[in-house]
Amino acid sequence: MASFYVLRQLFETAQMHPQKIAVVLDDQLWTYSEFIERIECVASHLHHLNIVPGQIVYQFVDRSLEMISGIFGIMCAGGVYCPLNTTDPYERLASLLDQIRGQYVLLHGKTRNQFPSTAVSYVIRLDEILVPLSSVEDIRGIPDCRESGPAYIIFTSGTTGRPKAVLHTHASFSAGIGSGSQWDLGRDLIRCQVLQIANCSWITHMIEIATTLTVGGTIVLLRPGATFDIAYFCHTLVHQQIATVLIGPFLVRALCHYLEMSQRLETFSFVRNLGTGGDYELIHSNIELLYTTSYNPRIFSVLGLSECYVPIGYQLKDTDGNDIPIGYPLPDIQCLLIDEQGDIISNTNNTSDVGEIYIAGVASFAQQRLWMDEKIRFNESINGQISVYNELLIYKLTSTTSLSIDRLRQALTLIIAKHEILRIALIYDQDKLIQKILPLSNDLFDLETTCVINDTHLKQIVLNEETNRALFDLEQGRVFRCHILRQSFTNNDDNNLKQEDIILFNFHHIAIDGSSIIVFINDLRQAFTMQVLSNNNEDSITYLDYAQYERLEDWSSARQYWNHALATLDNSIDQQNSFIRSGKGYTVTFDLDHDLVTNLNRFISQSNLTLFQPAARFVHSQISCIHWDLAYQTHLHPQKVALVLENGSMTYGELIYYAQQLANHLITTYAVQPGQIVCQLIERSFEMVIGMIGIWMSGGVYTPLNLHDPDKQLNTCIQQSDAHLLLVHQPTHDQLLFQCLMINVDQIICFDHINEEITTCINFVNVTPEYISHIIFTNERSGLLKAVQLRHRNFISSIRSNHIQPMDTVLHHTSVNFDVHLLEIVGTLIMGGQVILLHPNGNL
Repeated sequence: MASFYVLRQLFETAQMHPQKIAVVLDDQLWTYSEFIERIECVASHLHHLNIVPGQIVYQFVDRSLEMISGIFGIMCAGGVYCPLNTTDPYERLASLLDQIRGQYVLLHGKTRNQFPSTAVSYVIRLDEILVPLSSVEDIRGIPDCRESGPAYIIFTSGTTGRPKAVLHTHASFSAGIGSGSQWDLGRDLIRCQVLQIANCSWITHMIEIATTLTVGGTIVLLRPGATFDIAYFCHTLVHQQIATVLIGPFLVRALCHYLEMSQRLETFSFVRNLGTGGDYELIHSNIELLYTTSYNPRIFSVLGLSECYVPIGYQLKDTDGNDIPIGYPLPDIQCLLIDEQGDIISNTNNTSDVGEIYIAGVASFAQQRLWMDEKIRFNESINGQISVYNELLIYKLTSTTSLSIDRLRQALTLIIAKHEILRIALIYDQDKLIQKILPLSNDLFDLETTCVINDTHLKQIVLNEETNRALFDLEQGRVFRCHILRQSFTNNDDNNLKQEDIILFNFHHIAIDGSSIIVFINDLRQAFTMQVLSNNNEDSITYLDYAQYERLEDWSSARQYWNHALATLDNSIDQQNSFIRSGKGYTVTFDLDHDLVTNLNRFISQSNLTLFQPAARFVHSQISCIHWDLAYQTHLHPQKVALVLENGSMTYGELIYYAQQLANHLITTYAVQPGQIVCQLIERSFEMVIGMIGIWMSGGVYTPLNLHDPDKQLNTCIQQSDAHLLLVHQPTHDQLLFQCLMINVDQIICFDHINEEITTCINFVNVTPEYISHIIFTNERSGLLKAVQLRHRNFISSIRSNHIQPMDTVLHHTSVNFDVHLLEIVGTLIMGGQVILLHPNGNL
């Protein structure tokens, strides 16, 4: 189905029925012609804000006519519709904003004060841009979206952990809407009114709205907060002559109770299509009453999961009071019923069998390449049974303490339960390579034991593990194995390994890579020592998610870059290429630009990386410098509020911008060198935090001084540190201290020009984690001051041992005389939290 199908179908419907009522809310209504005008108005406004295709746009509005125009207006502008529920707790809202980090939000007057406006760059009031209508561009001038391009985002409920964002494409959106044609659903909706009940947290609201409007039906909205006002609900059913309703189990029970008590059996007299979902037993127990109160309605079941957009679909069927059918799969979707052994249950003569529904997912690009290499490039006919994709991890026991094999097996079972990629089968089906996650069982991996005769025998075993492709079976999900090598024949204890015994872990490369080995090792250590393994899949993206998301990425610019880069290489590459895949490779050498190499070496030195480590994946996991960790958090969520002081706030992006501004000034004007001590005498303020980060970015050593200490003590600190530069701000610039050049931060930081580009010098600052990060002066019992130095590496290690989370808010109140002030401020920011600053002297 063509991309943009839903939107094109909507506009074609509006052309056919311009005066037909499209949306109703109590006494308000829009015809299709008026509705399209509102959509174009929203799309035009977003275009004037230079929105780009794929840009995420939040919508934070109550149920209203504007809500409907906002949904389609975002999509028509090429944006990605991301609904936020106005009734959600602030904690959930903050979590969703932190995950997505969008820059645009649509809202209206009623919700304006509920939304944290500092979380986005652009706030658009729907009630202001829709009334009065202004001239807008023609929708035909808006480019189409790609089929694989994102259309909207729905979040999971988060009942088992952090809510997870699920991205739906235009293709899946179109397929979901078009699936109703299999049961002539469109023929019914074109002449009827559909009640919109679901809130925007559920994908059902997209089914109710889009399915109805694309075929020319009428959407009837309940007023905000009135879903469980049963008297109003029933009045709307009758007054608006509602013909189609989708209701969940709780509302079914409430309606049935109301009908029994009121005996208003005419409530469902106009209902022709009744959709249900959720708790089957609860719905089935009440369905007979709903059936007897109306005129032969058609009952259909809906499985509207956020992740899959009604993966099982729905089937219209006249009910006879018995079972409600689950329905048929959507077009191009394969659904299987899997038993406990992972085998497919046939639909013939197995009507009573119980199994788990499985929906196939497409393999990633990397998995496709590896699979194709084994099938073609390294085919058995060319290379025999030689494998090039076996990944080994070998441990040799050096301790005299024995190691339990049963405990090892249990630890590996916990790891495979956590990491689905280690129990994944790859199956070629209908011109697609799909990955299937196998259910947990006791035989997901081999654990083999061999007694080693001598060193030659040991080398043969290792070579076999490294090169034997028959050890793995991708179609059966055998991608991991463990081989225990016993060195001693005198070991009569079959369940325990002794000193010099070897444990060999073998992975197929299709399920793991070099960086993932570290994850395996850490989990193995935890599972073996504690016999439990933390498993919070809701809070992390899975490899199945990644395989889907990479297909939504636009790779055109990357292809263009590499085509240009490779075009400059020697033409001998083309001469060496062959149409026959032999498995042989060639080496081609070429020179990289000198400046590129210099900058790359400087970057990896600052980030404690090697040339073989992708920076984006390792900067945050390796021990680096303080300012690099802060820059990484800014990259993750630049619009998140980092600092709050009374009625003011500062985002991560603003904080790093001003710190860069200060750092450049220190380098260019005062020639600050790596390792140079820079003192700071600034009261608790935004400038204080900007100052400390700016010092680190310039390569300096942050040395704080307390304004309330006697001048004699301050001068002693400066003398001991041999500092020549002192950062101050307006309240402290009159302080007279010993032979020190004062730099007023207020005169350097330009708060009114944040959009100006910085000519940065900090990329050329050569600071490593071994450099001193800060100096704190402590008072000895003798009354003497002692300077305590700490390195970047030590401070970062101490921060990561704390339990501060990205959603935490930490109060900073400690004096700069104590290193705790760094834990409160920098420790929180490095972990992505928010710092609340007390105003100066606010402790008392």
